[in-house]
Amino acid sequence: MENLMSTFSERQGELVQLLLEHVQISMIALFVAILLAVPFAIFVVKYKKASELTLQLAGILQTIPSLALLGLFIPFLGIGKVPAIVALVIYGLLPILQNTITGLQGIDPLLQEAAEAFGMSRMEKLKKFELVLAMPSIIGGIRTSSVML
Repeated sequence: MENLMSTFSERQGELVQLLLEHVQISMIALFVAILLAVPFAIFVVKYKKASELTLQLAGILQTIPSLALLGLFIPFLGIGKVPAIVALVIYGLLPILQNTITGLQGIDPLLQEAAEAFGMSRMEKLKKFELVLAMPSIIGGIRTSSVML
């Protein structure tokens, strides 16, 4: 135990540097996953079969462990930050996709009809109404994804 503590104290600077690098890789992967998942879910939610297929495909990718994904990417991307970020982005997509689709599908149709009655365009309805109502679900998916990453 004494040897372990002395090793930690000798390499404290290196440990802090590697911790910051790990947090940086995780945050980049989370940001990219958000940028990919939310707009794609908004696009797909209009089509029932496409949203079901998307969730199934994301679920299949979720079952693959991140270390196995890293092993698969070595021949294509090499070793380093890029394959780690790609694997973590794939790993973090499912919760964000699933919660965004679920949140948008869970909006009461009567409320959507009321938004149309106010004369909102599709983009206005999305920005001012649908995303606001689905935001707790979307944030829940982002939180789950950040914990997984």
